[in-house]
Amino acid sequence: MLTKAIAYADLNATFRKGQRNGNWRKLRFLDKALFRAAMGYAKAVAMLDRGEEKGVFVWAPRLKDWLKDPDYIFWLGAVRWR
Repeated sequence: MLTKAIAYADLNATFRKGQRNGNWRKLRFLDKALFRAAMGYAKAVAMLDRGEEKGVFVWAPRLKDWLKDPDYIFWLGAVRWR
């Protein structure tokens, strides 16, 4: 069975739509936290992919290590952002 991963752009669009229509406010705290964690993980995956393509890791080699570090991924999901 082949599954399709949810991209950061899809999660971000869903988040913004939920804010516009008021559904985000209706979610429980833990549901919001899980969604934020999923966005953080998806963002790290997207950054890893783009970093390889654009050659970012040539001039920022530590970034590649950070994006593979579970603690950094957790931080991305825990940070408050818009």
